[in-house]
Amino acid sequence: VQWLAEQGFDPNLVTLCMDTVADPLGKVLIKHPDCAIVDFTGSARFGAWVEANAHPAIAFTETSGCNTVVLAGADDLDAAIRSLATTMCMFSAQMCTSPQNVYLPPTVDTPDGPVPRDVVADRLAGNGYRCYLPTLPLGSHRIAWTRPDGGDADRSPRGAATLLREFVATLGLADATLVCNDTGGAITQYALDADPEFVARIVFTNCDAFDLFPPQPFKLLFTLLQRKPVLRAAGQLMRVKPIRHSPLGVGLLANDIDADFSDSVFDPIRESARIRDDLTTFLRHIDPADLATVTPRMHRVTRPVTMVWGADDRCFTPSHGRTFAEVFPDAHFIEVPRARTFVALDQPGQVADEVVAISHRSDPADTTPKSLLRSQLSGESLVEQLMTERREAAATDDTP
Repeated sequence: VQWLAEQGFDPNLVTLCMDTVADPLGKVLIKHPDCAIVDFTGSARFGAWVEANAHPAIAFTETSGCNTVVLAGADDLDAAIRSLATTMCMFSAQMCTSPQNVYLPPTVDTPDGPVPRDVVADRLAGNGYRCYLPTLPLGSHRIAWTRPDGGDADRSPRGAATLLREFVATLGLADATLVCNDTGGAITQYALDADPEFVARIVFTNCDAFDLFPPQPFKLLFTLLQRKPVLRAAGQLMRVKPIRHSPLGVGLLANDIDADFSDSVFDPIRESARIRDDLTTFLRHIDPADLATVTPRMHRVTRPVTMVWGADDRCFTPSHGRTFAEVFPDAHFIEVPRARTFVALDQPGQVADEVVAISHRSDPADTTPKSLLRSQLSGESLVEQLMTERREAAATDDTP
């Protein structure tokens, strides 16, 4: 103010207005008739509100920016890694101010010689966020579903929920943010029903709830696929892209799925009789009436919950998602335009934005890096997961 006055300007030329959740002054100013220009940087959620409500003012928005770092070399690699890890977590890890993508060449140049990319990645992961990607045995897995003693496992949604809780407990991920999708949403509800506090925060994207388990046309498909010959034939049919990307395959689930990726999802059921047996057994145990009794009990879950819901989904509609969100005592519902069931594939930036936001929702003052547990619990298991399991399990002795 003093500098403005000294330069001959009105001291009120620039005004800092502080708003709060209880008194959202920003919204009042944006909608004020005298407001001519709005320049906003921040979350995709509020940015969408600005774009929808700023008219007739001209609005400029920058949301969910994905900042990139290329680490080609460093005089002090340890210092560079510490600096990168710090910047990923500072400013509450906001999308617009913190880097999210680190690109590494095959080797990173240092005074002591080239350091392999994998070594750098491991050291970087040790200093910041970690993302755990469990591949549960739901058809895209490579290791048959058995008990450690070799006996028959509980190959049901509740059995998968037990595996998920054991995974969290074994790796000490009680502070994790669990991100779930599709069938994974149902399995997560079974896990929360057994222990409402087994993880710290939950992000649900479009998924099963109540008696919508699964939605049509998959309800009919799942019934047919309970027969092993039908499942085996379906796996072969999915080699044909037009069929694979039709409503009988993954066509209803995302706007533009990579063809190689979608094909890789079906490899395990094409290659292994034991994997097909796991999947048919799981499908036979799906019980909409059972989940309909579990979902209402989610009112016992006091952990922060965010629903990041694809607006274009014809299987799990936004109205279904809002009804689901109302069950939880502390839930935010975010509707994501131009996204279907697999929101993380259609709009990855917004999903990442909301994951970061919920990581700090329970304690805004806590800047300790949090773990991120993404539970891809349906046929859409990530290519990285498949590659990891291929390396670990190699080829099995199963006879297709």
